[in-house]
Amino acid sequence: MKNKLMIVILGVLFYNSIIFGASTLPPKKIITSSMTQEQIFDIGDEYFKEGNYEDALKVFKRDLDDENFVFGAATVSRLLGRYKESIKYYNILIEKNPEYAESYFGRALSNRGIEEYGKAINDFNKVLMKGPSEYAYVGIGDLYILIGEKGKAKTILDRGVQEFPNSKLLKQLQRKAYN
Repeated sequence: MKNKLMIVILGVLFYNSIIFGASTLPPKKIITSSMTQEQIFDIGDEYFKEGNYEDALKVFKRDLDDENFVFGAATVSRLLGRYKESIKYYNILIEKNPEYAESYFGRALSNRGIEEYGKAINDFNKVLMKGPSEYAYVGIGDLYILIGEKGKAKTILDRGVQEFPNSKLLKQLQRKAYN
C-alpha cells in the first residue's frame, strides 16, 4: 500500500511539473561574459536569498576585488560554518575599509564559531567603537556569560540596556547574568 501511495504521489508531482512547468529545484542561473558586475552579484544574492549558499559562494568568489562580493563570500562562508574561510574574507574587507562595522561584527561571529572568544569580544568592541549596536552588546554579554565572567557580562549588558532600553534580548541576557 505504501509503495502504491508513493508512486501516486511521485506521479502527481511529475505530472504537475510537466503540465504546469513547476519544478522542485530552482533552475541554475547562467553567468555570461556580457553581464555587468551588478548583474552577477544579483545572481549570487538570489542564491543567497534562496538559501543556496554553495552556489552563492561560487558567485561571490568570482571577484574578490569588489567589496560587495567579498562581503557576500564572507557572510556565506560563515553561514556554511566555514569560519576560518570567512575570517579571511572579513580580514580583506577590514583592510580595505576599516570603518565598516559590519565586517568586525561578521568576524566576531566567525571567531565565536571557532571558539576564539577573546578575538570575538575584541571585534564586538570595535563595532561599539564605530557606533551603538544592540547586537554587539548582546554578543559581548553572551560571550562573557559563556566563559563564566558574569561580572563583565553584567557591566556590558547594563550599558547595553541603558542605550537600548526596549531590547528584550539584552534584558533577557541581563537576567541570565544576574542569576
